[in-house]
Amino acid sequence: MRDLAGQLGYGVLSLYNHVGNKDEMLDGMIDLVAGEIEAPIPRNGDWICALRVTAVSARKVGGSSPSRRAISTPLRHQSVGSSCAFERGR
Repeated sequence: MRDLAGQLGYGVLSLYNHVGNKDEMLDGMIDLVAGEIEAPIPRNGDWICALRVTAVSARKVGGSSPSRRAISTPLRHQSVGSSCAFERGR
C-alpha cells in the first residue's frame, strides 16, 4: 500500500479513505480487469466457440499489462466481479 500511495503521489492513509485494506483493494482491481473479459452466450449450443472467444479475450485483457497478469493470477477467493465475466453467458 505504501508503494502504491507513493506512485500515486498520495499518503498511505489517503488510500484507506477509499478501501478498507489491501485485500479489498486487490479484489476491486481484479473485478475491474475481469469485467473486461468477453463472455458471449453460446449460439446454437456452440459452447466450444464461446469458450474460445472467452479464452482469447482473457488472454488479451491479462496480457495487456504485466501488472494485470500479476493481480489476476493468485485469486484467493471468487469475488462478485470476477465471476460476472463468466456468468454473463448463462
